Amino acid sequence: MEIFYILGAILLILLLACICFHSYVTLFIVAITGKKRMQRKLYKGCKANDFLTISDLYVPTDENKTNHIDTIIFANKYIYIITQLAQAGEIKTSLDDNMWRVVYDKKMTPIRNPLLHNRKVISKLVTTVPNLEESDMKSIVVVSKTCNLANNINTDKEFVVLENKAMQLILDIEKNSNEDIIDPYEIERYAKAFYEYGLETEKLIKEKKGK
Repeated sequence: MEIFYILGAILLILLLACICFHSYVTLFIVAITGKKRMQRKLYKGCKANDFLTISDLYVPTDENKTNHIDTIIFANKYIYIITQLAQAGEIKTSLDDNMWRVVYDKKMTPIRNPLLHNRKVISKLVTTVPNLEESDMKSIVVVSKTCNLANNINTDKEFVVLENKAMQLILDIEKNSNEDIIDPYEIERYAKAFYEYGLETEKLIKEKKGK
């Protein structure tokens, strides 16, 4: 019987911890599960529309650091650089401010502006991959469904969207664009260049860690 009392006590402690630290528990769960869930949704949407996708790629920046790319989608007319943001609460976004503001459980937390992150990535890719231009690419921040967006800052090349609307956004951009469809061989060349560039960057990261 003692084992049941011990298990009951442990469960009670865990329950009390969840009640007392609800905000922290929620944010922890969102952080752990949110990005992977969003990535799976994007992959499913890409597969249904025959879009090529690459996930978890690293590229160097001009500051001698590396930037992680959550997802790259090679659609028919554009290449989409996507950052997945797993948060909870209301997000006040901005195109150019260094920080965004997240309000959850009456507490405000500043987070780095992921659009600026995407700009650095796009700038580096354009200077590295031959014949690739900024006009070929779109920047999207996909925000977890546990958030509300306090404002709309979308432009013709930068977007912030909730996860359940992300794939439809990409399809709408493709449908409404007057640009020509990218040659499939060009898409394959871009994807190969991005992938090889990412492998080269990961190799450099490992070499630095080994020193």
